[in-house]
Amino acid sequence: LRSSVSACHSLQERYANALRGVAYARQSLSIRRRCFPPASPEIAAALHLLGYHSAEYANGAQATSYLTHSEVALRRAHTIFAEGVDEEMTATTLQDLGLCLYYQKKFAEAMVCYEEACRTIVRHFGSHHPDLAVPAFNVANIMVAADRLDIAVDFYMLSYNINCEALGIEHLWTVTALENLRDTMTRQLAVTVEYDGDTAPDEVTVAQGPEVTNGEARAAALNSGIGLAPRTPPPADS
Repeated sequence: LRSSVSACHSLQERYANALRGVAYARQSLSIRRRCFPPASPEIAAALHLLGYHSAEYANGAQATSYLTHSEVALRRAHTIFAEGVDEEMTATTLQDLGLCLYYQKKFAEAMVCYEEACRTIVRHFGSHHPDLAVPAFNVANIMVAADRLDIAVDFYMLSYNINCEALGIEHLWTVTALENLRDTMTRQLAVTVEYDGDTAPDEVTVAQGPEVTNGEARAAALNSGIGLAPRTPPPADS
């Protein structure tokens, strides 16, 4: 269900799947509460999915109460996973809590969650781990909201690089990262649009202008308190 929400191409489909996810998560949580202790990872997993789907549905339906319930569920799930020393789920719940806070326009609190998720992933799994792409992408979203487009470009590039390696260039998440990267570079770095007379407007390709190197991405990460190792940029034509 989580994958079905993330991979949706239309907002209507995304929110419909999220509402289905809320119903399934509630049922799962009800069953698990009869079978497992309150602080068990099984309960945390159900709380996590309930919180994630509630946030996604609330964002589309403008249902404030769902965001409130989402935040409570995700905070509880994060606490359980952190106390159980499950670093992967600790980072994942932090990332999704950050998303919930972002939907509430609590940008400073969301940024804290995203940064800590990045640090946890890098510390335990390294700077090439696929899970790093999502919080890096969301750090970039917050930098755009804060009009820090220079840092946003670096984190979109980081997310794009990781998704390219892990998922391939045609995956929805890779395409989305590239689209956001190009849009932000167009605004911040005076990217040039190159096409000839035979190119239709909807086929215009964007030249990426000044190259964003991994050194710059790392500098931006360090400025945000996230220690990321240098990465190898993708080929220019990807």
